[in-house]
Amino acid sequence: ALETGSGEVPLDRLFFTSEEFRAIVYLGSDAASAQAEAIEATGREVVRVPAEDPAPSMLRHMRAELGATRVLVEGGPTLNGMMLDGGFIDEYFLTIGPRLVGGDETLTPVRSRRPSTAALVRQLSLVSAVPNAETGEVYLRYRRADRRDPRGCRLPRKHRGTEWGSPLRATPGCASPWRDIRRGAWSMVGATG
Repeated sequence: ALETGSGEVPLDRLFFTSEEFRAIVYLGSDAASAQAEAIEATGREVVRVPAEDPAPSMLRHMRAELGATRVLVEGGPTLNGMMLDGGFIDEYFLTIGPRLVGGDETLTPVRSRRPSTAALVRQLSLVSAVPNAETGEVYLRYRRADRRDPRGCRLPRKHRGTEWGSPLRATPGCASPWRDIRRGAWSMVGATG
């Protein structure tokens, strides 16, 4: 799946040209109809989502229509920020590469509309750090330190030592951001490279 607010995407890429997999484009409601038609002409399904806050609608569609119970998000700062602000991230994967970037602009893996205050800082606990000797990269896996989502839903202890890719499930029936999205268990994993 791909989320785009404008619909201005490179339609010649494999995501749009391959017939070997199903792909869905979540397109912002403000995008021009011509953009939606161009994407649909590639054979990809277009699902319109609210331009201001697309994450809940995307996740509801993934759960209800696609049967998703676990989602890996490989996003840039804006998408990561939407997922974080919505309380949808249980785990966060980060790749550190041996490259230095200079300049005046601050680069961040999460860009959020909410104010940056100490009270809103989300603490993460390191689960694993795996170095890659060939590339010099380090693959980090973090889990929410509080084991609760922003609305107080405690995640079960049994997942503390799970393997890569294991689902983290919210306690059924608790007040969580997944309440209107899920039927049964739901897991959200955030990632950035």
